[in-house]
Amino acid sequence: EGLKNLGHEVLILGVDDSLSGLREVIDSVKIDLIFNLLEQFKNRSYFDYKITDFLTKKRIPFTGCQSLGLKLSRDKGKSKRLVKKCGIKTPEYAVFLKNKNITLDSFELEFPVIIKCLNEESSFGLSKESIVRNKKSLHKRISYMHENLDVDCIVEEFIEGEEVYMGFMGGEEKVILEPRRLHFSRSKRPEKEIYTSKAKWSYSYAKKQKIFTRHRTFDSLMLNRLKRDTLKICELLKISGQARIDFRITEKGDIYFLEANPNPNIARDDDFAMAAKRLFGSYERVLREIINVALEKHHNLPLDKAA
Repeated sequence: EGLKNLGHEVLILGVDDSLSGLREVIDSVKIDLIFNLLEQFKNRSYFDYKITDFLTKKRIPFTGCQSLGLKLSRDKGKSKRLVKKCGIKTPEYAVFLKNKNITLDSFELEFPVIIKCLNEESSFGLSKESIVRNKKSLHKRISYMHENLDVDCIVEEFIEGEEVYMGFMGGEEKVILEPRRLHFSRSKRPEKEIYTSKAKWSYSYAKKQKIFTRHRTFDSLMLNRLKRDTLKICELLKISGQARIDFRITEKGDIYFLEANPNPNIARDDDFAMAAKRLFGSYERVLREIINVALEKHHNLPLDKAA
């Protein structure tokens, strides 16, 4: 609707597990730009790079991140390793792959820990049971994730603190948006809470528990630290389009990088768009900026990459 309000002619195409429909449209209709809203391909979010690979080879401009940024960011272990090397704090972690036996003999992380999907996003698999305090519960939760959800796992030391989201527009100007904070208004210990799948996707549950996000005002020192870390992380992970970077800030003011989310939800009422509207004024102007970044990125793409 926002794109139509800007005067664009819009063709909506669903892509599931095959490129044939996309190839047919591109070969038969003049396409100026693909507005990439893909969430998964072949039932996996980390296969989204296959679409951007295809569009890059076809020399079709598209919004959002290039393939390399998607690959680096989707792997929470790999992205943490890269970020940690540059001096930004991250939780200590261990990776448990679904096709290997679960061995905890040498497990040295401090409890409590949180178990997440290694590659999936949108809080998939996150629940109250994701935070555990002993090896027995850890083994049980990893087994559940492997067997019931069919995913690889990353186990991280749980960082108590406020959860903050930083938006990144990409482009040559590398615009960083104002922070958003996750609130748990009914919790007596909000620093111990996590954004579960139920809290994120059940409106009635979130409303009942008063779980929501809002603009967060920081003093200039903390804001500059967050913006510096956001820019550095996006550079390290080769993020070229819009993204949301998730942090935890402890009571002492330590900033921990949790994960990068390239091509985040950009619906009108989602965090990225809400933060961007504070800067650009309207939702349509946010969409226009995303389009401008995409066309700028395509124009600057080396010929050997686009051929």
